[in-house]
Amino acid sequence: MKSLFLFCGLLWTCSLSGQNTWNLQMPFTSLTLDFQGLAEENGQYLLHTNWNVLEVDQAGTATGELNTFNQLAPVVQTSVIKRSDPASGHPYFILARRVPGSNTGYRLAEYRPGIGFVHEITFADSIGSFSGLRPVLLEQPDGAFLVVGRQFYRKMRYSPDQGFTEEWVRPFGYLASHAILYGDQLAICEVSGKVALLDETGIAIWTQNVADAALWRLAPVPNGLLVCGQNLASAKALILRLDENGDELWRVETSDKIYQGITTTQDGGFVAAGTSENNQITLARFDANGNLLWQKEYGAGAGMRVLEDDAGYLVVSGSRINPANPVLIRTDPNGLAPGREPAMIRNRRIRNDDLDVTVRPGASMFSDENGATFRSAPDSAATIFAFAPLIGGLDAAGNLRTAATTYRNDSNSNYQTGPFGGQAADFNKVWRVTRDQVRALRRDFGADQGLDHPLPYDILTWPAKGNAHYQYNMDFMPVSTVPNLFTAPFTDVDGDGAYDPYKGDYPEIKGDQMIWSVMNDGSSYAGASGLGVEMQISVYAFNCPENDAIGGSLLADYKVINRSPEDYADSYLGFFTDFDIGCHVDDYMGSLPDHDAYYAYNATAMDDDCQGRTGFGAAIPVQTVQFFDRSLDRAIHCLNNSVGTVLPAMADPAAPQEYYYYLQGRWRDGTPLTGTGNGYNPGNTNEVEFAFPGNPGSPQGWTMCTAPPPQADPRMIGTHGPFDLSAGDTFNIRIGFTIHPDIPHPCPDIPSEVHPTLEQIRTWNGAGALDALPDLGQVLTLQPGQSLTLNADIPGALAYQWSNGANASGITINQPGIYTVTVTAATGCKIEEEVLVQLSTSTQDKAPLTEWTIRPNPSSEYTWIECRECPAGSGATRIVVRNAQGTALRQMETAGPILRVDAATLPAGLYWLELWQDGRYLGTKKWQTLARF
Repeated sequence: MKSLFLFCGLLWTCSLSGQNTWNLQMPFTSLTLDFQGLAEENGQYLLHTNWNVLEVDQAGTATGELNTFNQLAPVVQTSVIKRSDPASGHPYFILARRVPGSNTGYRLAEYRPGIGFVHEITFADSIGSFSGLRPVLLEQPDGAFLVVGRQFYRKMRYSPDQGFTEEWVRPFGYLASHAILYGDQLAICEVSGKVALLDETGIAIWTQNVADAALWRLAPVPNGLLVCGQNLASAKALILRLDENGDELWRVETSDKIYQGITTTQDGGFVAAGTSENNQITLARFDANGNLLWQKEYGAGAGMRVLEDDAGYLVVSGSRINPANPVLIRTDPNGLAPGREPAMIRNRRIRNDDLDVTVRPGASMFSDENGATFRSAPDSAATIFAFAPLIGGLDAAGNLRTAATTYRNDSNSNYQTGPFGGQAADFNKVWRVTRDQVRALRRDFGADQGLDHPLPYDILTWPAKGNAHYQYNMDFMPVSTVPNLFTAPFTDVDGDGAYDPYKGDYPEIKGDQMIWSVMNDGSSYAGASGLGVEMQISVYAFNCPENDAIGGSLLADYKVINRSPEDYADSYLGFFTDFDIGCHVDDYMGSLPDHDAYYAYNATAMDDDCQGRTGFGAAIPVQTVQFFDRSLDRAIHCLNNSVGTVLPAMADPAAPQEYYYYLQGRWRDGTPLTGTGNGYNPGNTNEVEFAFPGNPGSPQGWTMCTAPPPQADPRMIGTHGPFDLSAGDTFNIRIGFTIHPDIPHPCPDIPSEVHPTLEQIRTWNGAGALDALPDLGQVLTLQPGQSLTLNADIPGALAYQWSNGANASGITINQPGIYTVTVTAATGCKIEEEVLVQLSTSTQDKAPLTEWTIRPNPSSEYTWIECRECPAGSGATRIVVRNAQGTALRQMETAGPILRVDAATLPAGLYWLELWQDGRYLGTKKWQTLARF
């Protein structure tokens, strides 16, 4: 296995492989805690509730989602099996279903994405109340499955052509809270305290009644069973070990309240998930004899199911409030996991020290069902609720064409996701890629022209031209857009014109983390036609703790392409912006013509919480929107007509002509903006192009501090134009969203507090400093006896610091190794870049990888590296110990086929052991150290 050095990003996940931990709050609910299932399937995890199915990969990224809810027939699912159609290869689902309020029977059905339920069949059974996942489907090795009800259990087969076939049915008679296959036998437990093992005919081999116990879950162990639940007498969590005859060998009680999930571990021990005495989700790790090794808690809720994988544990849980929001947690081997955060399904999130921004698919950014998503990370408070592009122009016949929207629920919007000519459903998501992920992919491929590690889902499905790996949408429907219409930017390493990450191609991104999406105006509304434009949008940010102005700036590059045969004159591009500075009912706004910007601030000195929204308190920011590379030619405000009494001419736009008037800096009825009062003064000749351009910190000038609007919650529309947009033209604009923290309010002094930052960012943008990133190539080959020059030069850089001590922009090297440079950019941001330099072989064939092992792993005192191809006397073997972020902690040189590495001075955690011999790079392996007792 060759090397992969990992650099963990801001989402607590690593780039291509290695240890990923997460704690994800699902956006959907479950009727009860019991209606949650968890399974592992081909490296993916399948979570289901009564109506939802979610598939996630090992990085916690959602790769598919189903919602089977039907308002006309709200039947719930209790068990789910995912399969693939043998003819088409497309996924489908086998569901066990029951009707709420009924305990008399259940249904089996196939759910076909895009079609719905087919081959549904009903069985009579008395399956009891909703106190467990009944009926349950148990897959068998031969492709059949058991359906465990209450009065009966059945062996069934299913094929998409013939539907369900019953092979046999046998009496059951148990109100099982859980059932598992135990070889050819069936083991069950009941909440009443009963455990039973049934033979192939349904006859009980043995039964065991556990007094004062509620039993919830089973796990098979050699020569017996583990059962978890609760001791009703002590109200403590309970685990029983039963032998092959059902006799109790031992029991364990812990301080937790209850365990409702249990699974064995590879070392012969087991883990149990449940509810702690503090009503927290809990996970407890035991050895094979039931000795407690550790307990961990993960926030309010109840652990219901648990799995082990090769890097830790998966726990599914929920609150004890119905309906419950499931939580899916992946821990490391020691049970450690980060704090809870919302799961991103079609959305993606950008976070650094200053920003926390979620972007959804569609034209209007920064809002979802939970409110504003452009947030100040230190304050957990929002500054922008909506930001939507407006474009309008006149065709050759003088007809008005527009593409416009305001909010996500805007029924007048004529935008749809996807490239022009593509299917909207195929692009009902956004893609997020980080610079670290791209570097890791390039390193992985560059080492031997192949990939040894799983790809992040968004890199694998990156919608770049020709990508054959983007096959299914989030709803498991096949992608139907022709891959040649995919337009995401990429570097074509092999030059074949098509994106394929397995051939070394990688996404082209800006900043340290970028979200990409595409949309077009291919639909029409109210009799008005769109322009036939496509918009490709790159939203990105930098990880720059050295400079809050850069770290607190989100950039958005809009690439507008006229895909129609029409030429447009008098064209305008603008952006509808609904600022929300914490509490949204006390916002003021203004424009800065000399800086091509407009902004929002608070009307008062204190920004309190309101209507469920977090305020900034006394430390209130100013939020700016700045145009780069294009001029801001007009800025006008409009008013929320749902708050107070608003003049119709000043309300939000809705019709095409109203959008176009606002783009021209006019009111909704075409009246010019005038520079006094609220700006709407029909007949006044003092026409202006910018609303409220004065300094709020001065009593002179036109501002909202001197002329407050007639009601709260204004919006701003900033515009560039007019310009010509001919057929085939591409129009680019960069937008900067900058949070200026903790500005004295009310009526802030904008020239002193905000102007310098805006001017500096604009200067850096013009000089190319915002796009400047060093690129050493990730993997280079050094010919024997030759040298290489490594060049990290970027425009305006202030300093360079190499791992070999050099401080020039470039160095010349003649030895293999890993070389790192830290570049201090013109912005002050420190950018680290690394390259692996390896020796070439004497043949053009790839050099065989040296095999070596680590034992024991995990280890608490020391580990042995065994390298039979590293004999004593053949040259020194160099060992480098790196932490999970790739930083070298220790280096040593030794000789011999068996090498010792001490762990005694290292904290428990994940490390990487890197091996070199005679200048030859032998790879890197993951090493886990354990806590010492």
